[in-house]
Amino acid sequence: MQLNKFMRDYRGLIFSLSILLVCILGFLFGIVPVAQQVINRAESLSSRTKDLNALKMKISVLQGIDENTLRTDLQTLLSAVPSDKSLATLLTTVDNLTAQTGVSVGSLSLTKPGSLSTASASQLTEDEKQVGSNILPFAVSVSGTFDQIRTFLSTASLVRRLFRVRTFNISFQDNNIVSTIVTLNAFYFPLPSTIGPVIQPVTLLSGADTDTVAKVESLRLLTGSMSPLPPPSSGPAKSDPFSL
Repeated sequence: MQLNKFMRDYRGLIFSLSILLVCILGFLFGIVPVAQQVINRAESLSSRTKDLNALKMKISVLQGIDENTLRTDLQTLLSAVPSDKSLATLLTTVDNLTAQTGVSVGSLSLTKPGSLSTASASQLTEDEKQVGSNILPFAVSVSGTFDQIRTFLSTASLVRRLFRVRTFNISFQDNNIVSTIVTLNAFYFPLPSTIGPVIQPVTLLSGADTDTVAKVESLRLLTGSMSPLPPPSSGPAKSDPFSL
């Protein structure tokens, strides 16, 4: 009885509250999700617009690059600092260097244990970190006249591949013959095995980079010809270039 009286007395208020409750529920479960979807789509559209502008800029930069020049520059640099240990170019360079300077080779040996193993390249030493590349140390014993030995030592740092003379021990023999054991460093730097995101900007060669290529190109190439470029590295294909 009291409930009926309550319903009659507050029927208008109950009706208004019911409508208000329906509106609140409709707002929470209808309008809010739709609004969130609209916001998300707007943010996604803004992000993709930025990516598209970055891609347009990247395409514009790439169209202005001479691919043949880049390939030639890369071959030049790899002839000085190959992408692997390249013992063939090391031996050929040493052989031609000794022949041109007139010294005789007694022996050649790698001075770092594990230099031939793949695992040895996984961790850089402090010296390698300072140089910025992997180091392949080796020692060579040569003999000849004093002038020939001096020419050999001075020329060793002026050829491709790049060598760095670390130490040498000279002993004088009869008939003006000098023998020496020279420890040197050869260098190699593995090429990147992965590529960056599709929207990553292209960094052009600076003036200092161009000067470095020119300096390397001016060094004497004793291997006869430059090695062919390794095959390009590419990541897995993506159907959506924006799915980074």
